[in-house]
Amino acid sequence: MMNYRALSLWFIITSLIPCAAAEPDWQRIASEATFQPPGENEWEAAKQNVSAAIGLVDTYLRQADPSGHWREYLELDQTRSAVAALRLPSPPASTPTDETDNFVETDEDDLPIEAPVDPAIDALRTTLGRSIGKHPGLERPPVIAMRQAIKVLLDIHRRLSLRSIENQFSEKRSELMELFADTSTSRDADWYRGVLPLDSWLDENSQAIDLTVAAKRHWSRPNLHARISDVALSKITERLVNETEPIRQWDEGRLITGQAVATGIARMIPVADPNSPISPAHAECRIVFDGNIHSTLNGSEGPVIFRLAGVTRLHVEQPVYLSEDAFDLQATLPSSSTDLWTDCVTTKRNGIASNLIRKIATKMIAKEHPEARADLDKESRSKFVEQFQADVADEMMEAFNDLREDVLMPLDRYDVRPDDFRFSADASQLGISMTLNGGFGLGAPFPPPPQAFDGDLGVQLHETVINRLAQRMLAGERIADFQELAKSSGFKLTPQQFDEIPRDIAIVFADDRPITARFENNVLELTVRGRRYELGRANLVAMNAVVRYRVSVRNGQLHLELDGPPEVLPPKSGKSGRFFLQRNVLAKRMEKELPKTADVEGFELPEPADRLGRANFSSVDASDGWLNIQFKGS
Repeated sequence: MMNYRALSLWFIITSLIPCAAAEPDWQRIASEATFQPPGENEWEAAKQNVSAAIGLVDTYLRQADPSGHWREYLELDQTRSAVAALRLPSPPASTPTDETDNFVETDEDDLPIEAPVDPAIDALRTTLGRSIGKHPGLERPPVIAMRQAIKVLLDIHRRLSLRSIENQFSEKRSELMELFADTSTSRDADWYRGVLPLDSWLDENSQAIDLTVAAKRHWSRPNLHARISDVALSKITERLVNETEPIRQWDEGRLITGQAVATGIARMIPVADPNSPISPAHAECRIVFDGNIHSTLNGSEGPVIFRLAGVTRLHVEQPVYLSEDAFDLQATLPSSSTDLWTDCVTTKRNGIASNLIRKIATKMIAKEHPEARADLDKESRSKFVEQFQADVADEMMEAFNDLREDVLMPLDRYDVRPDDFRFSADASQLGISMTLNGGFGLGAPFPPPPQAFDGDLGVQLHETVINRLAQRMLAGERIADFQELAKSSGFKLTPQQFDEIPRDIAIVFADDRPITARFENNVLELTVRGRRYELGRANLVAMNAVVRYRVSVRNGQLHLELDGPPEVLPPKSGKSGRFFLQRNVLAKRMEKELPKTADVEGFELPEPADRLGRANFSSVDASDGWLNIQFKGS
């Protein structure tokens, strides 16, 4: 009956209520944490888990894909052999590194030679990389389980191979203890910018479990929210109803025929119900129908032929509970009222008696009106509600399938599915909240700042989304093809913009915090930490590149303007002679490649959200670590 596929396209933000539990003794928890290196038993168990997971995927694919293409693509045989040949790693020989295990540059001409990668580890990384991406099927449970097992094994191998990880643990724990001990500093956005990366590093490296669990409970909240206003939701789900149902039934031996024509409008609205028994992970919406059923009833009694007309005014609400697991229909809430009148009475007889017969019949029919009206009201309401429930159930099933296929399954394929995907609603908006952290680390330390929502659609993004996903995808990686990176990241670029991406630049990203974002005072600041830069034939040492853009909305477009020249700063390990010689090379190249201004246009919405027209930027605000963007349909 209705189309609610828009449910899978747009969502609403809700802020989790801050934990009311008493603050832990952070200083004590941090001081009691000790370094816990992975042991041989943990290593062997992880290898066994990977072998078992590969076996399950192998069995699944032999049934699902007899051609063997998927097995070949994932290189299951090579990875199985690699796991069998993998040996417990020994810490590498001493190499000049800083506290984040990045190479420390010296004034020597030669760059440090990176240790060769174990072929077995390389095979595992290949299978892991191929199990993540856009291909349908990568969201299947056996593939997800194998992916997770490989990640655990690679993480243990990494921790066993890092010579300085214990020193890193001690230094980061000390930094945390200093932050906890400083009671003179307020816990504002800057304080959390210092604490969260340290806690996230501990979480990533499976250290200080008590501390990271407590930190997540007290400080980690959803860092991505999307919402749609009640007006926009109603508009894109609105549907005109015009259905005709024939009537043919027997009533006390009389054949009654006719038709019922239902007309009206159905739409979806968000609902705020503080007394709702549902879980906070759910949100309630209602499918609301307002309209009329026009009925005509034809019958006969002896020589008398009559026609009755009636109008049933209907208001039907179908509550639906929305969650990540299901869209559940609840008890329907109908209300109705009916008017019934005699439209026509005729007789088969002619002559003087016919008028008398019609008068008598009219009076007799009128006496039956109250009972007939009640019957018509009940019958019209029950039949409409029965069909309404069936139609809504079909649409909700389709909408939930769209949510799975368009949102949840892609998150699974790209291995970024959050475990706190939550719907929420109030009387003015509907949407979701989630924590995108790449599988480890903390989300936003506090909810978005209060701000009026007067757009049709809205997105609120915390800087931790950028920080955590960059850590997950770029840490320690060498990226040389930024055109391919733009493609795989889903950026929609014009052919001209795509061609303008330089092809002679490569970056070896730092292992810790390769890219960090900062959203303050309507300025978007990005810091890129490179372990090495390759600009054409020039190899540059470790540096941090900082770029800032001021954001605003102009003529429905997001306007970005370079806020000062790019900065090139030394890494945390300190300055070297080569840094002073080479920083201007990187700074000048950044000034050449970075646009002084840029405008991001709105976008066309997919069906049925296209009823709103084109989504244009209506407002933008960057403050307290949050980027808040609102859109208006044109």
